Amino acid sequence: MQGFSNVQPRNQSIDLIKIMAMCLVICLHTTHQYLTSGINDIIFVLYNTSAIAIPLFFMVSGFLLIGRNSASYRYSFIKIFKTLKFVLLMVVIWWICQSLHNGWSIEILIYNFFGAFIQHGSFWMYWYFGAMMIIYLLYPLINKLYLDKKYYLITLLLISCIQNIAFIWNVTGVGESMIIQTFRIWNWIFYFMIGGLLKTIGIEKRIANCIILVSFIANIVVIDWLSPYMATSFCEYFYSSPVL
Repeated sequence: MQGFSNVQPRNQSIDLIKIMAMCLVICLHTTHQYLTSGINDIIFVLYNTSAIAIPLFFMVSGFLLIGRNSASYRYSFIKIFKTLKFVLLMVVIWWICQSLHNGWSIEILIYNFFGAFIQHGSFWMYWYFGAMMIIYLLYPLINKLYLDKKYYLITLLLISCIQNIAFIWNVTGVGESMIIQTFRIWNWIFYFMIGGLLKTIGIEKRIANCIILVSFIANIVVIDWLSPYMATSFCEYFYSSPVL
C-alpha cells in the first residue's frame, strides 16, 4: 500500500477536455456537408464552434508533456513507435475486412498506412498523428526552451507571427491549401506550446471559462465575416487565425 502514496491524482479536467474535443471532432466531420444545403444557422454555429477541437488536442498534449523530466529523444522515439503501431493496427483491421469482400491487395494496405499520415487514403483523418510525430521529434528541444521562459515566449511570438502571415495568405490567396495539414507545423507547435504555457500560468476556472466563451463567439464572428472572401467553407484555414 505504501507505493500508492506516490501516485499522482488523475486530472479529471483534462479528461473532460479530451472527451469534449472528441465530440467536437465528430461534429466537425458530420456537419460540414450540410453547410451549403441551407438547412439553418444552427449547422453553421455547430461546425465553426467545433473548429476548436484540433487546437484543443494539441494544447492538451502540450499541457501533459511539456515540463516533464522524461523529455528525451528516446522517449520521443517510443511515442512515435507507439503511434505507428496504433495506426498500423487500425489500417490492418480495415484492410482485412475490405479484402475479404473485394480481394487482397498489399498495395492498398501500404498506400493507406503511409497515406494516413499525409491526409491520403481511407484514413486521411489520421494526419493528426503525422503532425504529432513531427512534434515528438521536436519535443526535447521545446522542453528545453520551456526551462527558460523568456526564450519560450519569444519562440511563441515568432511562431505567432508566422501564423498571422499564413492567415493573411489564406484570406488573400491560395494560402495553406497548398500545404497538407500534417505539415502546417507552425499551427500545431504553437498550440502545443500554448498548452505548456497554460500549465505555467495556472488560470482560475472562472477566468478560463470566460476566455473559452469569448473565443468561441469571436471565432464564429470572424469565420462568418471572412469566409466569403476566402472562397472556402473549411474551418481548417482558420487554425492560423489569432482569434482561434
